[in-house]
Amino acid sequence: MKGSELLSLLSYVSFIWVFLLLHGDGDGVKGESYRVGDEEGWDTGINYHTWSTNYDLKVNDTLVFKYIKGEHNVYEVTEETCRSCNANSGVMAIYDSGNDEIKLNEAKEYWFICNIAGHCQGGMRFLVNLTSTSTPPADSPTPTPFHSSAFKVTLPLFISYLFGIFFFLLK
Repeated sequence: MKGSELLSLLSYVSFIWVFLLLHGDGDGVKGESYRVGDEEGWDTGINYHTWSTNYDLKVNDTLVFKYIKGEHNVYEVTEETCRSCNANSGVMAIYDSGNDEIKLNEAKEYWFICNIAGHCQGGMRFLVNLTSTSTPPADSPTPTPFHSSAFKVTLPLFISYLFGIFFFLLK
């Protein structure tokens, strides 16, 4: 292989790797998904305030509410509505599929309740306060995200390797 061919091959591989790294599934773009209530899901008898403070939720993360459709729902509400558990006003969005995914797309306070009779008063309500520099409390355990994204860097490397072999074989 000539020096110019090797340089061309390295150029292709480097370009593809950088492109995939910058435009791939990066944390700053897509975020992580977190199952509200972890294994228990969105149900009565769970301390959602404690659950939400255990996570370092950031802008572009997604909350996944899993529950039996018809037994619960998810209302995104104002602070006043969350504190009063009265959803006659202050409702910003209603979800009732049993598998609701809510993207946290800006730094602000997000308030959630279940509007089934007695559920909000029974504890099915919580706040997610996203700031541009969200950090977990000092005594919080490091939770595992709902889905793993460990392949984010290795996938671009693998694909660039395959492209490199392809271009090498073309010469």
